[in-house]
Amino acid sequence: MDGTGLFNATRHIGLLCHLTSRMTADTEYQLAPNIAGLPPAEILGRTAGHLGRAITHYTQALTPLITLTTTGQHTLQHKLDSLDHHSRLLAHLDDADGP
Repeated sequence: MDGTGLFNATRHIGLLCHLTSRMTADTEYQLAPNIAGLPPAEILGRTAGHLGRAITHYTQALTPLITLTTTGQHTLQHKLDSLDHHSRLLAHLDDADGP
């Protein structure tokens, strides 16, 4: 674990990718004839789309997160720059959470 959230962000991306690939495989499987016990393919497909958007936003959040964790905050300019990085990071994480 790290105190920056970088580990958690990369772990979330990995888990979302795994879940998305399983969901799309289930969707493809559901499209085969005579398959029962899975939600309809349309629902699975829409859900996979939502997961894909979450992956996109988490991935976009990595840039400001890495910048914040690797750049010192010693000068006033660095502190001002970090406000933009924090803002972008929070926007991406909020967007990843969904509508």
